[in-house]
Amino acid sequence: MSELVARHFRRQKWQAKPMFSDAYCIYMRENPSAHRRKFKNVALQAYALFVAQFADMPLDELRHVHITEFRDSQLARGLHANSVRRHINMLNAMVNMAFKHLDMDRLSPFSRLYIRGEGELSRTMAPITVEHLREVKAHLLSHPIPSRLAALIQLNTGMRISEPVLARLDDLVLDHDIPHL
Repeated sequence: MSELVARHFRRQKWQAKPMFSDAYCIYMRENPSAHRRKFKNVALQAYALFVAQFADMPLDELRHVHITEFRDSQLARGLHANSVRRHINMLNAMVNMAFKHLDMDRLSPFSRLYIRGEGELSRTMAPITVEHLREVKAHLLSHPIPSRLAALIQLNTGMRISEPVLARLDDLVLDHDIPHL
């Protein structure tokens, strides 16, 4: 029996628990977007905020209560609910990827997290008037910038920006009762 206990403790000594920092490292190593500057900054910011509050905790000790406390502290800092959700989603992705790569059979502690104020508009958008559209069209016609043709097509058709920009010449039909793209 003593040999079994000794072997267990020797194995535990060499096999450290996966930590939250391991989740971050795995995520940044495995995510195809990790080379993008903005992605790296958002991931690092979410990770740093969480670790500043809870330190680098073992992943198996991470609980839903930690996530709710993190949410509440970020809202108390004055962050908008949508920004808090962005941080939470980033942390959730980190933890889920770590669970997968470390063969940890756990449910995400981030599931079903409610964030007060999420989805509410923080600012109103002014309505677009016909007069405003005329001003934009006049500005586009009077300024010879390369993107003005795509903007004019958008303005007159309602197309998304990618549609006129990525259109091929053979997509344009001019010899028709209604010319179209």
